[in-house]
Amino acid sequence: MADHFLEKWNKQYPKKPLGKARYEEISRGFRQRLCFITTAVCEFQGKSDDCYELTAFRRFRDDWLTQTPGGRRKIQEYYLFAPILVQKIDHRADRASIYQGIWQNYLQPCLVELEAGNPENCARTYEDMVSRLEQEFLPA
Repeated sequence: MADHFLEKWNKQYPKKPLGKARYEEISRGFRQRLCFITTAVCEFQGKSDDCYELTAFRRFRDDWLTQTPGGRRKIQEYYLFAPILVQKIDHRADRASIYQGIWQNYLQPCLVELEAGNPENCARTYEDMVSRLEQEFLPA
């Protein structure tokens, strides 16, 4: 799927080519505290980069998701698509309602699951969010 997407993207946007990242490159991003979609939503809400929500999601990613089977692969896929999703949303006139919908429908319920000690449920919700955003905002 990633190869197909990259081929289409690079044909459509030759001046902004994308490539695959390796886990080591992505993990360096962890140290830079990247968390694209959640960060965009929290910034839209006026929250700081070290707010409770971003801290909780980063801890979920770094401490739990990386330890699950396939977790690193999911993170790699996320880091391939998430920056593009945020860029596309940011250029939309209705970005406020999109970010509010992401918060209400995905991030807030996911945070509730994390607080209740159910990271598996949060992971499913987050994957559903990314999948739906990819379907809506990425070229077919």
